[in-house]
Amino acid sequence: MGRILQRGYYEIPGLPQKKRARFRIRGFLLYLGHALLLVSLVFLYLWQHLRIRELGYELGKKEKERKTLMDRNRELEIKTSHLRSLKRIEEIARSRLGLEPSKEGEIILLDITSIQDPSGGD
Repeated sequence: MGRILQRGYYEIPGLPQKKRARFRIRGFLLYLGHALLLVSLVFLYLWQHLRIRELGYELGKKEKERKTLMDRNRELEIKTSHLRSLKRIEEIARSRLGLEPSKEGEIILLDITSIQDPSGGD
């Protein structure tokens, strides 16, 4: 077997000094790789957590904006129905345009079903 060297490394009989140094570098690189993997996983977790929180805030803002737009849409529909009401239109026709309701005999209904097509075809 070999004897223990500094910091837990073993001296293997017949192994040159350069080979021992490579074993130390490999151990360090393996340790460094594990540390980087652990740190990257922690950063990935934190990034996901922050992104979810950010999307939650954005969703809240969009819901508030949607509610505002729905209220505005409802107001516009009410206003449209008011503007289209026949009572209002009749009032405008009388006051602004000076129109009066038709009297008996002023309206003549025509039967257009008996009129033939001018081109001659039915």
